[in-house]
Amino acid sequence: MWAVSAVLAVVTFTPLVIPPYRIEPRLAAMPYTLWAGMIVAALFVGLTAAATRLYSGDEPGRDGDRE
Repeated sequence: MWAVSAVLAVVTFTPLVIPPYRIEPRLAAMPYTLWAGMIVAALFVGLTAAATRLYSGDEPGRDGDRE
């Protein structure tokens, strides 16, 4: 998950994903840079949700597991 998020962060700020001064194509009257940024943010939210589900299993010795 760390590697995927690091790659996504690096690729996001390259001209490949969000080139400067690009407006077209528009989606629902939003310029390209705006809706592309929203998709990248949604991908980060999805990665966070996946990592939470993957790494929040029952681990013995955690403070929250005391009875």
